[in-house]
Amino acid sequence: MKWMIYAIAGLMVLLLVYSSVYTLDFNEIAIVKTFGAAAEPIPGRTDAGLHLKTAGTTWLEELIGLAIAGGDGLDIAREVYSSAFGRFDELCSPYAAVIDIDKVTNGGDGVNVKVGDPVVWTYT
Repeated sequence: MKWMIYAIAGLMVLLLVYSSVYTLDFNEIAIVKTFGAAAEPIPGRTDAGLHLKTAGTTWLEELIGLAIAGGDGLDIAREVYSSAFGRFDELCSPYAAVIDIDKVTNGGDGVNVKVGDPVVWTYT
């Protein structure tokens, strides 16, 4: 069972590497050839302060699945979490402009946000 989980983790790494060549192949996609890459420049033109997340978190969903599965999957999730937690500042620094927990509110004063509360992001 453990080898299978490591194989899945390896495939996720391969997918991340493959996604790094996404920009090389982007213009070859039929929909881009037909309609152009019109969606990409829109946030820049509107200056709306929008952070457009287009890819990169699928691995996190898979890690959640491993943790929920328990056993070896949970062990791997704990290992990843432990490693990442020790590098929190380093890993978050590229996203400093969009990560600001003080800007999370529940529609009220934002002080008493609890798990399960509806959350609204506001940007200033």
